[in-house]
Amino acid sequence: MTKLWAIIRKDTLVRFASPVEWIFFLVLPLLFTLVLGAATGAYAEDRLPLTVMDFSPAGASAPFLDALKAREQLRLTEAAPQGSYAQLSLGEAEALLALSPNFSAGGGEMQLLLAPNSLNSMAISQEIQAVLAALNAQAAAVDLAVRQARERGLPPEALEAFRVQAQALAAERLSQPDLRVNYLSGGQTDEVRFDPRANSAAGQMITWVSVSLLGISQVLAFERQQGTLSRFLSTPTRRAVYLGGTLLGQVLTALVQMSILLAVSGLLMRINWGADLLALGLLLLAFSLAMAALGTLLGTLVRSEAQAGSLSVIFGMLFGLLGGCWFPREIFPAAVRQASLALPSTWAMQGMLDLTLSGGKLPQVSLEILVLLGFAALFFTLAIWRFRKLN
Repeated sequence: MTKLWAIIRKDTLVRFASPVEWIFFLVLPLLFTLVLGAATGAYAEDRLPLTVMDFSPAGASAPFLDALKAREQLRLTEAAPQGSYAQLSLGEAEALLALSPNFSAGGGEMQLLLAPNSLNSMAISQEIQAVLAALNAQAAAVDLAVRQARERGLPPEALEAFRVQAQALAAERLSQPDLRVNYLSGGQTDEVRFDPRANSAAGQMITWVSVSLLGISQVLAFERQQGTLSRFLSTPTRRAVYLGGTLLGQVLTALVQMSILLAVSGLLMRINWGADLLALGLLLLAFSLAMAALGTLLGTLVRSEAQAGSLSVIFGMLFGLLGGCWFPREIFPAAVRQASLALPSTWAMQGMLDLTLSGGKLPQVSLEILVLLGFAALFFTLAIWRFRKLN
């Protein structure tokens, strides 16, 4: 254990001895995360915005407004009447529905003002027409029932009570039609709301942490070039202990880096990183181990520190691109999507999407965690095998 901590301390001091390292460790990741997050914007409300200004007497428009509020596609905002009903303006609203002073459930006038550049104009009009059609059908059914009751000899004093009962039955009947369509998507029963900022922030974090962890290869190449690796291995220290200390030190640093990125993006951009922090922590730990092991393997293959630095950036960016960290993987050809499954970044990004966008918990990301741990075991085993052949 003492040797492990000595290796971790030594690698950390060597890594952050250069100010340039801080650029890749914090400056660029934070810059790209905040800039791209601001550019993509927050989750946009998908319901149709409709502002209602009610000039009618108190309570006269209640049935109509209740029917509007019941429409799932509408996002209703009630505004206090301003100015004159005859002279209305949209102001900042995209769609404004004004109910006239003579409006009531039995009739009256209303005005619908729509922004000329609104893409939702037709859909908002159709929603209002659907409400009006339902209310007119309800009124027609009630009038017909009352007329038939009068023709069959129902006493006048009982007609009003009958009308109230008929209105309640008609409203209930029209709200529960016999024929309906239920839309299901991919078996997903929970509400999923895509937040482009969370997608962007997670992708940037995975990309830049990949670059940092692949940078382990620079540490190994540097020590080989300086001869310190040979001197270190001349001591009674096993190669697995040396590689394990190098890997663990970089993993701890990566966890600190990701914690900072998560905290800053959560505070400044109000990103929700999911309800299961344990699952999030295990996923990021497994991803860090996989990329650190790959960086260690890369360090046994490169010939110089400069080569290791170039390959770390190239591979880190390439893994981010193909892993869905920059763009959805669905835009790539099927062959590329299948090939990207061989990259740790793909499984890490999928796990982040499951946690942050789908509200998943540990069972939903257990496969991604196991695959990443498998990558870590494979890469570290190959690194030890390759390391034994170097000296």
